[in-house]
Amino acid sequence: MWGWRWQEQGLFIFFLPLYCSQMNPIETQWHQLKTHEIAGQMFDNEYDLAMLSSMG
Repeated sequence: MWGWRWQEQGLFIFFLPLYCSQMNPIETQWHQLKTHEIAGQMFDNEYDLAMLSSMG
């Protein structure tokens, strides 16, 4: 019954998965950064991490 009223007004509900990295393009870049650019490195603070990330 409620679905019919929504459709009558041009509204539709789509259920998405809780997490789907394929739908978020930044996830590819984040994976590249974690596995290649900063893999195995330790940082004293967020500033050092941000500086290295922005350089390369």
